[in-house]
Amino acid sequence: MDPDAKNYWRNKFQKVDADIFKIIENGIIVAASDRPKEFRARRDQIAELLFTWRPEKIGEKEVDIKFSVDGSNGETDGAGISKESKVSTIINDRDKTNHSKVSLYSFDEARALTEEIEKEDKLYQDVMKIKRTLSNSQEEPAEILLELLRRLQTMAIPVQTLKVTNIGQTVDHLRKHESRKICQLARTLVHGWMNTMDDWHNSMTAVEQRSYNYLNPYAMCEEGLPIPPLDEGAFFATPACAIEMSYVYLFYPSF
Repeated sequence: MDPDAKNYWRNKFQKVDADIFKIIENGIIVAASDRPKEFRARRDQIAELLFTWRPEKIGEKEVDIKFSVDGSNGETDGAGISKESKVSTIINDRDKTNHSKVSLYSFDEARALTEEIEKEDKLYQDVMKIKRTLSNSQEEPAEILLELLRRLQTMAIPVQTLKVTNIGQTVDHLRKHESRKICQLARTLVHGWMNTMDDWHNSMTAVEQRSYNYLNPYAMCEEGLPIPPLDEGAFFATPACAIEMSYVYLFYPSF
């Protein structure tokens, strides 16, 4: 972007009483909502810009200042070319080469990220479409419901999608369906998702515990023996009949 265009947009943003990053975030949301087709077509370009943009450097002027401090300003070689110019050219050429490598690598990253986002978006849309049909289970034939449940069984639905779509609560209602096959399949799906939630919750707890241990090393008593930190969880130990966290996360995603 040339300086005039950059200054034009800088003045535009400065006139808006909002943080520039909020402008970017909400601009993406509005563009995706109001012009979805064009946004989808230009999404790769936007992602590439996010990954490949680097702040502009001063360039040769910065190198000249550096060499003048070293006391070699104005020296020339036999061909009459200043040492500053030769070094600046070498640095600029090397910077262009490195920038092209970074751009190529970053472009691959951006494309991979875009493909992953599209994959997750498609999975979300598919789950929501199935959920809308299952929500009207009383008006749908058993064959359709059974087919949709089987489709859900083939999907590797991540925890975040389970929480956002709240598909677990919809499928759980089908455990009381008059069809035995639908009841069994709904029960299998819910139990599988609860196991997924359990694994996710356990992994998050393990990460938090490691962080706690790192930030709170054992205290040392006067004799020099290690004293373990106070186990705060002991005061809140849950009984065996307590509700599993997987149930809470699956059926109360906003918890």
